[in-house]
Amino acid sequence: SSSAASDVYKRQDRCNMIKKYINIAEICLEYHNFNSAFEIIAGLNMSSISRLKKSWASLGSIAKAQFDKLCKLTSSNSNFRYYRIMLRQASSPVLPYLGLILKDLTSIYENNPDLTEDGLVNFDKLHLIGSQIRLIRKHQSVPYKIVSNFQLQEFLKSKAVVYSEDELYNTSLLVEPR
Repeated sequence: SSSAASDVYKRQDRCNMIKKYINIAEICLEYHNFNSAFEIIAGLNMSSISRLKKSWASLGSIAKAQFDKLCKLTSSNSNFRYYRIMLRQASSPVLPYLGLILKDLTSIYENNPDLTEDGLVNFDKLHLIGSQIRLIRKHQSVPYKIVSNFQLQEFLKSKAVVYSEDELYNTSLLVEPR
């Protein structure tokens, strides 16, 4: 997410960079790459980016509507309801949002005892953990058919300057003072 936010500040035309990332997030959703879509939207929602009123005002109604739709789909409201529906309907290959998988596994682990009141192994807990692992394995069963592009990889690595949240926010104050 910081990578998307950092890229916005590397360009003079921040509005077009925001539009580009909105389009990339939509493409990620088309390819069922939910993790990348979530990270891009999180980057655009960082305070250092969302406070750029002039850049966002220049977006235009279509890009704003796209962004609002993406925010709704990646919203944590109702325990990520819209995302969970999309995930169930998605055909493989799929890259699920890893942050939510880890959250679910942590919740299952911490909120369910290892043993029942009778001192027996809590198989309900193990079943819930197993369900999450089956979900991950299901999505790993069909790989993406992407041709590796070494030159593109090297280009992306060379441009991989990611600013900290403090650096991003301080830069945002220089770009658009309060």
